[in-house]
Amino acid sequence: MIIAVDGPLASGKGTIARALAARFGLPHLDTGTLYRATGLAVMDTGTNPADAEACAKLARNLNINRIDGDRIRTAEAGAMASKVASIPQVRDALFELQRAFATQPALATARSNCRVRRRVTARPFGIRATRAFGTSAICWPVFPV
Repeated sequence: MIIAVDGPLASGKGTIARALAARFGLPHLDTGTLYRATGLAVMDTGTNPADAEACAKLARNLNINRIDGDRIRTAEAGAMASKVASIPQVRDALFELQRAFATQPALATARSNCRVRRRVTARPFGIRATRAFGTSAICWPVFPV
């Protein structure tokens, strides 16, 4: 069985998913990280993000065990993730990677091909912004709650 935890930015879905995966001894896949890793691969190789096939090839060849945890949360990785996520061939390639991962019981963060999906709702904006600010290089004003 595959369980997916979905929700808006900084709603706590990653924290919940990691805790559940640890509690039940399940492997965890953060699908958003796949797009960020693909974006980093595009930047690192100097690939033109408008070259859909080249980007898809990078996505197909991702090694999910070798993702740089420090660079993955930078603003640059996020911006490039948005670009590559708009490419249907990249989405298809990453979906295949997710399907391969899902041949075993697992827990995923964000949208996945799963039987059980739970959506996390967020707290007020100020708390969400504070959480996001703590895990991202993107800066915006944090309003008191």
